[in-house]
Amino acid sequence: MPQPLFLKDKALIKAPPDLCVIGQSLEPKFRVHKLILMCISPYFQKLFLYRRDLKKLSLSDEVGQQQILEYIQLDLVNPSVLSVILDFAYSGQVKMDLERVQDLVIAADMYDIHGLVEEATTFLRSCLNPLNCIGIFSFAQAYNCLELETSSKRYILKNFERIWPESEEFLSLMDVHLLQTLLSSNFLYTKDELSNWQCLIKWIEFDTSTRLGHFEALADLIRFGLIGAFSLQQEVLCHPFIESHQRIQNLINEVILARSMLEAWERPTTSPVHLTASVKKQLVPRFPKDIIFVFGGRALDVEFVSPEKEVESYDHRAERWRKVPLEDPSGPRDHHQVAVIGQCIYVLGGHHGPVNVYNSCRRLNLNTREWYEIAPMREKRAFHASVIFNDHIFAIGGYNGSWRVDTVEKYDVNLNQWSAIASMNERRSGAGATVLDGKIYVAGGFRDLSYLSTAECYNPVTNVWTMIADMNKSRSSPAVVALNGHVYVIGGLSNHGLLSCAERYDPRTDQWTVIEGEMVEKKCSAAAVVMDGKILVIGGWNGIGGLRTVEIWCDQSKSWCLGTKLIKRRTGCAACVVHDITNIEDYAYPNRESIVQERIMNALGLSEGENQESRKANVEENLEGINRNSILASDAPNRRMDRMELDRS
Repeated sequence: MPQPLFLKDKALIKAPPDLCVIGQSLEPKFRVHKLILMCISPYFQKLFLYRRDLKKLSLSDEVGQQQILEYIQLDLVNPSVLSVILDFAYSGQVKMDLERVQDLVIAADMYDIHGLVEEATTFLRSCLNPLNCIGIFSFAQAYNCLELETSSKRYILKNFERIWPESEEFLSLMDVHLLQTLLSSNFLYTKDELSNWQCLIKWIEFDTSTRLGHFEALADLIRFGLIGAFSLQQEVLCHPFIESHQRIQNLINEVILARSMLEAWERPTTSPVHLTASVKKQLVPRFPKDIIFVFGGRALDVEFVSPEKEVESYDHRAERWRKVPLEDPSGPRDHHQVAVIGQCIYVLGGHHGPVNVYNSCRRLNLNTREWYEIAPMREKRAFHASVIFNDHIFAIGGYNGSWRVDTVEKYDVNLNQWSAIASMNERRSGAGATVLDGKIYVAGGFRDLSYLSTAECYNPVTNVWTMIADMNKSRSSPAVVALNGHVYVIGGLSNHGLLSCAERYDPRTDQWTVIEGEMVEKKCSAAAVVMDGKILVIGGWNGIGGLRTVEIWCDQSKSWCLGTKLIKRRTGCAACVVHDITNIEDYAYPNRESIVQERIMNALGLSEGENQESRKANVEENLEGINRNSILASDAPNRRMDRMELDRS
């Protein structure tokens, strides 16, 4: 709380103190000025304006002279809290510590010292961690600190997977309503729904005698339809709590049958299944914590076609893309790069036609949805690569409108400044880059009418580029990412045409190995990101035009599969993953309950052309005729027309 300059130093206040303030302990006695206390609180304003009967006290001043002062006694037990309040009154500043901050909030709230409450709750927000967040939330709720309550609840929801295994506050939680609120929220984030089930069991087993009575109401909030089939059968259904609660057992069996029906679209059926409202609720996916964004790119690989201005975001829990209103007012671009630091996305270079190659860079703040121009790169770049290392953005190689370059520069976010670093050993455009174990790897590209199989590694400590082993195939415009200790180079364009194969580099052996299987489509100029241990290859060019296709590499199963297609065809697009988005609801798929309805329509085989009213009528009419099939995946699949199909045109 800012104070007038003369209040910041007591020596500047020429008037002698006219009030004595004491706490419950009567000592120490603080000499203060009424005016100062009136500046920080309406309580003191009214007290001194309307009360004329304040008691008086005889005190000795600094030189031993007796002085008669009015005094007030505040209902504060801890003298150090009173001392902090008075320091705040005179300086507008306060030193916080966790030992007394809650007492300080209580006292400041009691005497309506809003500025001090704000300072203290801001401090508490900065101290949130998995071990104290439940206690801070309960405290904020008890003392009506709305901002602190909101932020601590958001922290609990986003970090619940870390909280319940570690926190003694969670085990000791007596507020069943809070637990119900968390388990029912779409914003509750855990890696999988099985974790939520495990947390419920742990909480009840901590005090089974008093908590078992809450099991049925809380188990209703677990989304059993999102738990894997094996875990649902072996870990959940076999649990003694389920065996002693028949209604929950029946609900899980209904979910198993319903999910089996929904995911076996064309298999023969044997027994009817009806989706009740409670079963549908079990299938609604929660919000994710991270979102994929895709910017720019073109529908066709011809220069007169403008890049796509619409931005798409991908919700991997819902397996849906959506358009988000994040268009750059300066216009779209293609063959550019994007980088993420915090809640900001940086768009670097690119072009809009063969002549308009940019060195301009833009920053998008996802919290405010505002775009800002930042310092331009030292060199124009399109078809370049980019990585983030130690909160610096690196722009690598590319085409500057005249020739392909070997130059590299890095951007300091704090200084808003680009600076040159060591150049690569080869000039490259259309190369890919990634960071692995503190080093930057660049692979492939195009130079002097040649497709490159070479790759090199940059050490930021020594500022030196070193050639590494050549790839098995030359590749221009491949997708390059790091996963599980390897560098993956996927697809691309070579002397023999487009590629669907991929290879990975092991820095320990300095060797490239062709990975098992190939993508369904040959492509280059695709974007790629890593999410949940999988590589998503997004869009690209198939020799005819831009693609909507998304292909997913699962390192665990060593296989490719097709994901949900983009809304727009895009070649030369750029993609990124933003973690822990504060306003996730602005970018995740919004209509989560409708996902279950779409899955029902898929199971019924309703065509894309049917209107919504007709679809709903057919769903209600035919639900009883839908039969049981085998249990497949646990998460909601996409609309059938938007997955497992290739772009043919």
